[in-house]
Amino acid sequence: DGTYPFYEDYKITNNQLSYVIDLKAQFQEALAGVSQTLEFVNEDGTIQKWHYEVDVEKVKEDLQKDIDGATEAIEALLERKAALEDKLRELNHSELIKN
Repeated sequence: DGTYPFYEDYKITNNQLSYVIDLKAQFQEALAGVSQTLEFVNEDGTIQKWHYEVDVEKVKEDLQKDIDGATEAIEALLERKAALEDKLRELNHSELIKN
């Protein structure tokens, strides 16, 4: 009845949405941890400090752009998912829709 292409697209869209949501969370976590100095605790309890010569503000700016891009992608994927859900309902296959 022509359902499979819409179902396939729906499943792929859901997978993409999950991936981008996870990616955005990783970007946000990275943004929160941006620093020129990192501290590591060694097995023997000593603390080792590493210092990086990077422009922290540039790194933060780049990460924020990535977060903004991920947010836009999530919005687009949610719209696509909603349209595909409507199509599956129209084809009388609402049982294929996952919440």
